[in-house]
Amino acid sequence: MKSAPFHHLLQHYRCNKRRLIAQVLNKTENSSIQIAITLGCFESLYWQALGNGEHRLAKGIRRTIEYSYQFHEVRVIGIPALAASNNQSQTISEVCL
Repeated sequence: MKSAPFHHLLQHYRCNKRRLIAQVLNKTENSSIQIAITLGCFESLYWQALGNGEHRLAKGIRRTIEYSYQFHEVRVIGIPALAASNNQSQTISEVCL
């Protein structure tokens, strides 16, 4: 049975993932700002997941951020694992594994 913090973080992750998909699909004049806000939410969720010992959830959040880079120009700099992988091109199958 997963912990209460895991379920809480997972709920926020899923909500922000839906929001990011909608923002990418419906590009408007302010979409970069909205995407940056959503990525900031992901960054916060990433660090909370790590702090609660939910390493697999944190890895999933990081992968979502990395995968989204092919659809927008906004970048997150606060997650160390992303800084090292920003220069690497990944296929969909690599990200989903």
